[in-house]
Amino acid sequence: MYSLSFDYGQKQKSELKSAENIAKIFATTEHRVMKISLSDIADSALTDNKIEIPKFSQSNDIPIIYVPARNAISLSYALAWSEVLNLLACVYWR
Repeated sequence: MYSLSFDYGQKQKSELKSAENIAKIFATTEHRVMKISLSDIADSALTDNKIEIPKFSQSNDIPIIYVPARNAISLSYALAWSEVLNLLACVYWR
């Protein structure tokens, strides 16, 4: 089993540390952190140091913490790496 995390310029590096810890618990063959830039796509409070992360509030608007297509982009990278590793399955867990 392999594990993959993404450093997309997010302010909260704790999610990368948590992924590393989970990989250790599951004794993965390799845990890789890929650096990708999602801040080039759109402004988000998660990636832009000039935008403060707001406290949660219920709204029908797209939140400022939204990073467009973040999960789809992550899955695309994971599928590509799975192909390179000649794996039979790719599981996306967040």
